[in-house]
Amino acid sequence: MMRVARKAIFLSDSNRFGQGSLLARWMKLALYKLGLWKWADFFRTRGKGYTITEGDGLAYSYSVFDSYDLLAEWADRIILIPTDAMKSKSWFHPLLTSGHILICAIRE
Repeated sequence: MMRVARKAIFLSDSNRFGQGSLLARWMKLALYKLGLWKWADFFRTRGKGYTITEGDGLAYSYSVFDSYDLLAEWADRIILIPTDAMKSKSWFHPLLTSGHILICAIRE
């Protein structure tokens, strides 16, 4: 995306950190920050690295925040817009409160 875009990139997708119970959301964030998320996901999926659900079909663990650092290097401005209902009010909104987010990376 960053190779071909001139002015903006809009990415709307899941946010694994905003899904599940409050404890599960904090645990996922802690595992990610400790660099252990890939191992946790490996065990969670029993070594497959993906899940199969009726709604999505084959799905890999992903959060728009996985792309945040790359987009922040490319863009001058980042805007995060939650696209679903907020689970709770928090200082960590939308990271831990929204299961789906639109990230807008704008280059001037």
